[in-house]
Amino acid sequence: MIPVLLVPEHYTNTTLTGVYLVRYNMLNPIRSVLLALACLLGVTAFNGKAAEDGNTNALRKQQFDRLQTFFVAKEKQAKAFAAKENQELLPDVQAFFSAGSAGKWQTVSNLYGKLLLKRNGDGKTMHDETLAKAPYWQLVVETGGACGQVVERAPRFVRMWEHDIIESIPPGSIYFGGTDAGRFLITTFCKSQVDGDPFFTVTQNALADGSYLNYLRFMYGQKIKMLSQEDSAKAFQDYLSDAHQRLQKNQLKQGENVRLENGRIQASGQIAVMEINGLMAKMIVDKNTNREIFVEESFPLDWMYPYLEPHGLIMKLNRQPLSEISEEVIQQDRAYWHPRVREMIGDWLTQRTTVQEIGTCSCWLKKSACPTRFSLCPPV
Repeated sequence: MIPVLLVPEHYTNTTLTGVYLVRYNMLNPIRSVLLALACLLGVTAFNGKAAEDGNTNALRKQQFDRLQTFFVAKEKQAKAFAAKENQELLPDVQAFFSAGSAGKWQTVSNLYGKLLLKRNGDGKTMHDETLAKAPYWQLVVETGGACGQVVERAPRFVRMWEHDIIESIPPGSIYFGGTDAGRFLITTFCKSQVDGDPFFTVTQNALADGSYLNYLRFMYGQKIKMLSQEDSAKAFQDYLSDAHQRLQKNQLKQGENVRLENGRIQASGQIAVMEINGLMAKMIVDKNTNREIFVEESFPLDWMYPYLEPHGLIMKLNRQPLSEISEEVIQQDRAYWHPRVREMIGDWLTQRTTVQEIGTCSCWLKKSACPTRFSLCPPV
């Protein structure tokens, strides 16, 4: 059983291993606690190890069939992207797509791991420059990530995730998918990610990557207003200028790596990258004023907070800041979550259940792992 650690939303320690981190979101702390508890009581189910009956096997087959169809579509798109740059798919990449189109998921997983190692290196070997510069690399990421999500997660949770998100978003909207599940399951199961049908899927976590922006422009550039290279450069410069001012005022965020070297401002690390991603996400929102925006958050983007309201598994980003969240939205949110929490952990958890009671129950069920990992639990 994997221990669960409930951490603040701005927690950035990435050195912990063997721990399932659940970020505590100030917009919806109760939801964060419920998610942590669900993980404590059944994290193996989220990792695809739940017992499967006949219905589950049938559902899994449907999901694998859909994944196979997705691979076929993305292979076609990858070849078109390569041809646009007067290239062909590298043999290893072609083998990867061919395995996915044939439904050979173990082979896909093995090849994806090799491609990642080849492209990025491992600290001992140099990365492959040809693969690193391949214009179609993001399609490998899209399909490799999709395979991992469908193969590793329990079918009923794959179904809940993709169905509840896709069905909740109006056609023509722009959807930002932050987590791996929130990105890759949606790209796989929507009618056509390539055509933006029924909506356009973007991950806010990769916008600072020039190859990802090229991929988005190739796929969506004629349908929605995407960012140019000039927009990207402006976002980088705006962040560095702001970070320089905050550095001088000693106002950097915790863990934000910004320094002045030889008169030039330098920034690195996850926080800096996500700050730039956040600025670029705002540019996309501002450029597409005629479209509704929805967000599945992973790393918090501060500018979004005043505009967000609960929307099932995800959030809706309003065009104007909210002075409050309406009672109607709150009731809809409770009505959405109650049956899903009941399915995960039973119906004993209510609005009146205290955090202390949640911690006590969790420790009682997971005595061996919980006390040192979940600070709300009493000693056992």
